[in-house]
Amino acid sequence: RALAAYVLERRRPAFRLGASRGAGVPAERVVQGVARRSVLVTLDLTGYVDFTATAAAKLADVLGRLGGGRGGGLRALHLRGCRGLTDASVRRLLANCPRLQTLDLLDIPRLSNQALRAHLPLLATLAVGGLGRAVVAAGPRAS
Repeated sequence: RALAAYVLERRRPAFRLGASRGAGVPAERVVQGVARRSVLVTLDLTGYVDFTATAAAKLADVLGRLGGGRGGGLRALHLRGCRGLTDASVRRLLANCPRLQTLDLLDIPRLSNQALRAHLPLLATLAVGGLGRAVVAAGPRAS
């Protein structure tokens, strides 16, 4: 058993959508792909703009059953640019991933601080906020 655990840890099982950024891949298929894994350390859905709050709820349920429950060994979750997510959908995902060490929530415009209301005692790296251009409004000048 120790050897199997060592091999799994070294292999770092991951699910990544790849360079296509999920173009044309139905969210249900992504959830099914994750569900087929028995061990998952990294889940990278970066740039998957079609990933909705509804799909996130289904994924959260799958993650809750993964690896014996409560997120299995998921250590890294990358959701950068998944613009369809909400505070509630992110909270539900995080509740099922208590062992997260890395979380990327950059460029998800509808998120607030409420999305991070989850117990993540091992979290070491957190990326949140927007990467858009800053807009400076010019007001009237004083003479």
